[in-house]
Amino acid sequence: MSDVHFTVVPYQTCVEEVIAFRNANRELTRDRRYFEWRYERRPCRQTAMIVWGVDAQGRKVAAASLIPHDFYVLDGVYPVGLLGDISVAPECRGRGVATRMLQFLQQDPALEALHACVVLPNDEATHSLERAGWRQATTIARLVKIVDVGPRLRNRFGERRAIVGVSRAINLLARFTSLDGWYPPQAPYHVAETGEFDHGFDELWDEIPKRGRILALRNRSNLHWRYHEHPTVRYRTFEVRHEGRLRGYVVFHVADDVAVVDDFLAVDATVGPWLIKEFLAHVRRGRLAADIHVRYNAGSFLAIPWTRFGFVRRRDFQRVMVSAPRVDRSPGFPSEEGFWFVTAGDKDV
Repeated sequence: MSDVHFTVVPYQTCVEEVIAFRNANRELTRDRRYFEWRYERRPCRQTAMIVWGVDAQGRKVAAASLIPHDFYVLDGVYPVGLLGDISVAPECRGRGVATRMLQFLQQDPALEALHACVVLPNDEATHSLERAGWRQATTIARLVKIVDVGPRLRNRFGERRAIVGVSRAINLLARFTSLDGWYPPQAPYHVAETGEFDHGFDELWDEIPKRGRILALRNRSNLHWRYHEHPTVRYRTFEVRHEGRLRGYVVFHVADDVAVVDDFLAVDATVGPWLIKEFLAHVRRGRLAADIHVRYNAGSFLAIPWTRFGFVRRRDFQRVMVSAPRVDRSPGFPSEEGFWFVTAGDKDV
């Protein structure tokens, strides 16, 4: 549709229009509270922007959001735009409008203030992004571990008394054939679940070796906004501390008998395995879930060894795509897998 033209405006100038258009063209609707959290309250000084596609009659027929977040990129902290809420009116779909909108965005002066743009797209949006010149930086894998076979056995064989004993035996065998059944303690760690993010999270973030890498900020203010203030999901935080200092954490939520790990961090390679071991024990003790799912880019430099603890990688994955036309012409914004650390929580939805 060559009669559609595009413009970029600050989110504050069109809040109600953004909410109405997005909800009219998406299956999952969101209320005003969600938009305030996502667009306005994040701890980044840069203003969220909206790309509008407008037809010859002046009707808004396409939109996309560009929401800046602070990232550590190679040698320091820079604003990176997270692209999201890409929506096209039904009558304009399949006509290249989304591709043209993304191509327009890459050339707009609004991007001058951003170090790059990143998006975690669905399959439909991926094709438009590729045609617009975006490239794949990494992929988020999904790793799964069954911690309790009981629900599966009961679903198949019913509520039989023998099922309880069989389930316990299988669970015990599975535990002791994976690393968490015998991994030895490395230090007198203290573990606990808490819903707060204290100054220890800032100290941990400062200790993490980040130079030459790319990852969203995981300091206290960003974690508090992303997880504690989220308007629709109740996130939980599991901590490992040594002599009062935070050494690692797991942020997760429970849904449909699955503990979904949204984010994690460990100060070094010695703490990572112990963090997994204690988190598994925490899920089992509390009977929090039958399965645990972890989503992150498995080739990451900050990866900890989930697969050594019996987690199995599934075939499905989430692409992470990047556009950095200005940075690409200066000393690097690399897209290779090992430079990135991305978890499910980095998709701010």
